[in-house]
This record gives sequence, C-alpha cells and structure tokens, in this order.
Amino acid sequence: MSRVALPSVTHRHLRHLEIQNETGYRTRAIRTLVVRALRFYGMAVRGVVRIAYSPVGGHRGCAALGNSAARAGLNMALTLPRDPGEADSEQFARVIRHEVLHWRGAGHADMGPDILYCQGPAPEWAAGVTLEHVVPKAADPTEARDRKLAHARSMLKCARTRAKRAETIVQKWARRVRAAERAVERALVVETAPVDVAAGGGKP
Repeated sequence: MSRVALPSVTHRHLRHLEIQNETGYRTRAIRTLVVRALRFYGMAVRGVVRIAYSPVGGHRGCAALGNSAARAGLNMALTLPRDPGEADSEQFARVIRHEVLHWRGAGHADMGPDILYCQGPAPEWAAGVTLEHVVPKAADPTEARDRKLAHARSMLKCARTRAKRAETIVQKWARRVRAAERAVERALVVETAPVDVAAGGGKP
C-alpha cells in the first residue's frame, strides 16, 4: 500500500494498458481486474502495470501519485504470493482499488478506512474474477533424452562436415606445395646445368 519510487516509463505516450506479468498467475484475470478498476474510477485504460511475486508473501502494491496527459504511462506495481494457496482474488482487488486511487491522484487522507487498509467488502467490479496460477508442465524424461540424442547426432554431422572440408583444404594445399617444390627443383636444374662450349654455349 505504500508509495515507493517506481522505474521510469520510457513510453510516456502509451495508448494501451501494458501488463508486465512476471508470475505464474494468468494475465487475463489480472488485466480484467485492473481494467475494471480503471473504468470504475473514470480513468483511461492505458499505462504500465507490473506484477511480481511478493518477497514477503501477501498482496501488496504501489503506484505513482496522480496522472496527467503529459504522463500517461505512469506505473503501478502489484505483488502476489508465490504460493497459489495464499492467493485471494478479493484481497487482490482491494489492493488494486487502493493503488488505482493513488494513480488517480488520491492520497491516504482522501480514503476511507476500508479502502485505506484494503479491508471490508470486495469491490463490486471484481465479482466473478478468480486468480489462476498455471502449473508448469512436468518435464518428460523421454522427451529430454530424445532431444539430447537428436542434438548429439546433429553436432556429429556438423563435425564430420567440418572434418571433410578440412581434409579437402589440406589436400588442396598439399598439391600446391608439391607443385611449388617441383618448380623450385626445375629452376635449380636449369641454374646448375653445365655449359657446352663446343656447341656454342659460351665464349672460346
């Protein structure tokens, strides 16, 4: 419920609501609650809302105080418990209500006790919305082994291709070395050949 420093928003003229969900809870339910709260309090449905796991458990939030046309992309940050068994959709809606009112420009002095302390009846606009935590699919050991085998085969194929190319390059340069050696040998033969004076190969 406290107001803390929030990261700056780079897209100040954001024209839609961006939900940055860093948890395993489904974004759809979170978005629905935030949109309903914004509309209930007559606010534009745009901005940036971040959702993360709470390091201390429970449902918490913070929001920039006030909103204006020049700062349409103000952040609101919310947290949810890591343990899905502790998640409470109605309590989460109470926290959203508190923070949306901050976003709208209200201070704590402007809130009644129920809204200030996130207690009392759940907001009517939150009816029918339930937070759902997605259970990660258990890894299939067979699939993992198959992927590992396929990867090993692929790498072996690449290694063989590289080895074949390397052998081709070795053979090419070996041929060039042999050709250069023969050229050197021919040049040495010409330079060291005896001169036949009688055949006019030199001066008498």
